[in-house]
Amino acid sequence: MSNQAPTKATPLNNAVSDVASTVSAGVPPTNAQVTKVLDEASTLIESKKKEAPLNDTGKKIAGQVDDVIKSAKQMVLEKNPDESLQKFVLHPTPPPLR
Repeated sequence: MSNQAPTKATPLNNAVSDVASTVSAGVPPTNAQVTKVLDEASTLIESKKKEAPLNDTGKKIAGQVDDVIKSAKQMVLEKNPDESLQKFVLHPTPPPLR
């Protein structure tokens, strides 16, 4: 029996759960899964900013977190468009023999 309260089903929790299941199966997450988590996190930040006004520090932190999310998504899409990183993790090339 768990001491933790049940987690509310939200789009972000569902996306994270999908990635966690994939990783638990020994497979790296796809770019689509990663960008889905990043998109849902960004959406959550925007909705929270609309729910309650943030003070200056909160606005600054929310902006910085959103910048990190956007940068991470851009990196995935631009630097790993063919999922080379996932392929490498699954099938690393052995070092050359000397």
